[in-house]
Amino acid sequence: MDQAIGAANLVTLDEYNDLYRMGVKFRPVGFELASFMTRPPMGNGLAAAVNTQECMIRLGGTFASFQDGLSHLATLVGLTANMVSHEDRVLAVAVTMNDISGFLAQSKTSQQMINATMQTSKCAQDGATTAKSQEIKRLISEGTALVQSLATRLGVKPIDAK
Repeated sequence: MDQAIGAANLVTLDEYNDLYRMGVKFRPVGFELASFMTRPPMGNGLAAAVNTQECMIRLGGTFASFQDGLSHLATLVGLTANMVSHEDRVLAVAVTMNDISGFLAQSKTSQQMINATMQTSKCAQDGATTAKSQEIKRLISEGTALVQSLATRLGVKPIDAK
């Protein structure tokens, strides 16, 4: 809690706005994933379409989990930045710092899950899945960098960091 007291004035609406804008970048990718899941390209036959669909479902789960975590953090940061009472702000910063730590650990897991999906032969050989996984990895890296910047200012480390 002492760390939260020192960090109470470091969380601003600018961070919320940055996180919100990052979340907006995720939306079209989510729509594209849903489209691939419900209507995979049939140009290479049914078996290829089913493989694409299965791979996109795997990517979609990882993507949705990361997107939800980023949205949750944006909400917490916005709430924290709008706290009027110093005591309430300190408590909100403490909760935000804890969630940032968990988010950074989740980010690493998300990258590992995408890599694991792409290591399966059917996903690695699917051009649509490869392209979408690269786009998702780039967005996850961008989102993580944004959160890491805030974490550094607040003195937060990932949960698994020693």
